[in-house]
Amino acid sequence: MIHHWITREDRELHAVEHGPSQDDAPATVVLVHGYALGSGIFGPMARILAAGGVRVVRPDLAGHGWSRAGEQPLDLDVLADDLAAVLRSLHVPEGRPLVLVGHSMGGMVLMRVLARHEAIARRVDAMVWLATSPGGMASSPFGLPVRAGALVGPLVGQIAPRVMARAARSGPDVRPAPRGGAREVELAHLARSNFHRRPSRSTLRQVQAMHHRVPYRVLAELLTSVLAHDGRDALRSLDCRGLVLIGDDDRMTPLAHSEEIAALHRGSTLQVVPAAGHLLMVEHPHEMAGAVLQLVRECA
Repeated sequence: MIHHWITREDRELHAVEHGPSQDDAPATVVLVHGYALGSGIFGPMARILAAGGVRVVRPDLAGHGWSRAGEQPLDLDVLADDLAAVLRSLHVPEGRPLVLVGHSMGGMVLMRVLARHEAIARRVDAMVWLATSPGGMASSPFGLPVRAGALVGPLVGQIAPRVMARAARSGPDVRPAPRGGAREVELAHLARSNFHRRPSRSTLRQVQAMHHRVPYRVLAELLTSVLAHDGRDALRSLDCRGLVLIGDDDRMTPLAHSEEIAALHRGSTLQVVPAAGHLLMVEHPHEMAGAVLQLVRECA
């Protein structure tokens, strides 16, 4: 495993690389994490992919994981330009497949990369859209049950950015981890909103730790950008293979979002994963890695 550091203005970006070297790898797969997570969310899936013989790169988006946010305001375009710099640094040999995988907000960032960086869009051989959205996130249920989410979700989207921005101005840079009963309530919410079945306590604590590593300011700025996101033009312009994967129990990005992606990205296929929530790559790492490896073989 190799750690990379890339400086972008006042941001220091981190990425982890697994598997064969750039010269020896038959293909490179880049795994882009979602909102308030980090590259560690792909750990098991990345190791399975590397064992399958491909080079795997897991970047931490600015303000997430080990990447520093800097002082510049962040939005999806800034993250996209950062990610483009990371992709250019990978030096994938011509003729070797490059497959980009974006989970949730990571997929939205990739849509911005494709729209803003034509050379990368031409170089990509396949895209994997993992529980993400082409737009319309303002109506997301935000992890709530379907009926309640339809009513309360839009209000959460309106109120949450303002609450987090106020917290960023008046409190500590990052949220202190809750203790006692408050911790258990938060763990229960993470389980309900992200998983089909409640995972192990260690898995929940890992996800919780990722959430609490992200500064309030970053959470507020990026949530505002996610709610305004529209990647439909980028999807329409794609001319490469595509795979759209969505859990049948996803309460963050409903099935309709993935169906729209599959309709807009010509040449893509939609797979609904049984017994899976929003973090389907955590619940089913072998199945997700297998689907990506099959796509790599089709690109070879």
